[in-house]
Amino acid sequence: MFTLIKSWESSQESQAHFCNRHDVTLSTFSYWRTKYRKEKRAMPASGSFIGLQPQLPEGLEILYPNGVRIRLTPDSPLAEVQALIHMA
Repeated sequence: MFTLIKSWESSQESQAHFCNRHDVTLSTFSYWRTKYRKEKRAMPASGSFIGLQPQLPEGLEILYPNGVRIRLTPDSPLAEVQALIHMA
């Protein structure tokens, strides 16, 4: 249905005329147009990045072949975790 909404946006037709031409009731069209607009507002602008802050899960452990076990907390610095992983 979103494809139909996009098609209407690029047309010069009124909603009523567009709905008649595509055999869609105006109430159904309005419902989906509202959903489309909400989803469109929630999406970031095209080409933009969303910053992510990675976090460690609770109870993460690194177990080395020699039996050394390192327990990490969610607030452990990721750079240190990476260094510990590569020590194997």
